[in-house]
Amino acid sequence: MVDRAVNAELESVILEDPLDPAGWLVYGDWLAEQGDPRGELVAVQARLARDPGNPELMEAQRAFFRAHGDWLLDGLHPYLTPRTHADGEVLPSLLRLSWEFGFLWTASVSPRGRTMSEVVFGLRALLRHPSSRFLHALSIATPSGDGWAPVLEELLEDRRPRPLRILYLGDSAVTAQGNPRPAFGPIGDVAALWSVFPHLEVVALRGGHVSVGALDLPRLRELTIETSALQRETLIALGARPRPHLERLELWFGERRCTATLADLGPVLEAAHFPRLRHLGLRNCSFVDRICHALVHARIAKQLHVLDLSLGALTDMGAAALVDARHALANLAVLDLSWNYIDREWRAPLSELAGFVDLSNHTYLSDGEVTPRPRVWLDT
Repeated sequence: MVDRAVNAELESVILEDPLDPAGWLVYGDWLAEQGDPRGELVAVQARLARDPGNPELMEAQRAFFRAHGDWLLDGLHPYLTPRTHADGEVLPSLLRLSWEFGFLWTASVSPRGRTMSEVVFGLRALLRHPSSRFLHALSIATPSGDGWAPVLEELLEDRRPRPLRILYLGDSAVTAQGNPRPAFGPIGDVAALWSVFPHLEVVALRGGHVSVGALDLPRLRELTIETSALQRETLIALGARPRPHLERLELWFGERRCTATLADLGPVLEAAHFPRLRHLGLRNCSFVDRICHALVHARIAKQLHVLDLSLGALTDMGAAALVDARHALANLAVLDLSWNYIDREWRAPLSELAGFVDLSNHTYLSDGEVTPRPRVWLDT
């Protein structure tokens, strides 16, 4: 594919607000003036953003892809074809893509059944492709053998800042019975990613040990760290600076290799740096009872709409503390206490703490018969 024409001034307008069709319409006109066929697609999809489902625009979009689809994806075709495994199982293509505003908008990388070299070459082709200039969201599933190092190296190959807004690394994990559990494979050090993707607003990291550095992401709105080995350095970095846009925070703790403590969680509970935080998830936590006691006087409690304490070692002591904190939690709409060690006598008072309270998947074997010591998922 021939490199696209560049207009730094118009592109800067788009990067400031990539969801505003107005900037794209001007940019599409300019591309058309340069003889770039993509200008037509930019204009069509920008108008579709203003008038979704318009039949004439939908047909114009289909016609453009029929005429220019191969050109738009030149060099990516080998990674867009499903593969049949030796046992007859059909594996998905390495890349799954979607389009908005004339460019690739979302990309999902599925390494299952692929060699590491295939994954790296496919990711490289994607990131260097002219159609990915304004890539908005990137999701990369866990590589085979938890081989994150080559993937991270490829993400960092070009150190120039990119406009990515959403980044998912890793898979949500389940047991053989379909129950949730944390992922165990270590991701490693991702701190260098923030300078390459400084516009990130949504970040989800799902794996074992992960180092996030200073988390220097001024636009961050949602952060999920789904691990069985949360590090105290992560909580320290999270609370060290104002997070004025953070609305949703979900942290998984673990036990044996988790070094985070209740004291490290203090800045989050104090809320001074988190004025917009409304959804707080503190999951798979061995000291969740102590968190419940801390919530009684925590400033964060009054601003929460969703509190998720699921998968933790939550006992009657924590349940009693939550009931005592009911006035502090007066704004809760959702309280998730699923996968708990709470006696059934607490169900009624807990159910009054929010519009929806999830007490499902009780870990007692039956009334009065208790499983061994309350526990959480451990890092293997």
